[in-house]
Amino acid sequence: MATPTSWDRWVAERNRAVAATGRRRHIRDLDGGTPATTVSGDGRPVVSFASNDYLGLTQHPTVIAAAVDTAARRGTGSGSARLIVGARPEHRALEADLAAWKGSEAALLFSTGFAAN
Repeated sequence: MATPTSWDRWVAERNRAVAATGRRRHIRDLDGGTPATTVSGDGRPVVSFASNDYLGLTQHPTVIAAAVDTAARRGTGSGSARLIVGARPEHRALEADLAAWKGSEAALLFSTGFAAN
């Protein structure tokens, strides 16, 4: 095993200091519920204010059914970014539908808000 460097010692000390204050972050295991009202792995109900599921669409029956249908026909992902592997017909159709809905010339989908920036 490598000898700890001053950087390793500094990081370890910072981690201990954060843990001592009770502010060390950890990933919660959630057993069910929607992103807005979830149940933690220890059975306590928690409310998540950090969800990106603003409209609750991840739990909407129509969205779930469409996802199941599409996964059965197309698989669960493209395997890479759109600029590398291309777009599926569903992407183009959704962009056209969004442009028509907004009355704009075109629309462009991004996988995340971060990617759009």
